[in-house]
Amino acid sequence: MIGILLITALFGFAVWKQAEVIIAGTYSILVGLLYDRQEYDDEDVIDHTLQIALIFIVITFKWES
Repeated sequence: MIGILLITALFGFAVWKQAEVIIAGTYSILVGLLYDRQEYDDEDVIDHTLQIALIFIVITFKWES
């Protein structure tokens, strides 16, 4: 039940931020979370990446602000 709520919340976040969602499988067991923020000097754009690894599935959210 908690997993369904977590997935619903994550995809709600993706819709709110107009994020690109990438779901990929892996050949290894991974558990973790990664957040990256990339600022560019030339532009006023900030790229954000949020990556969640849950055992055999990696879900990546990418958006700009």
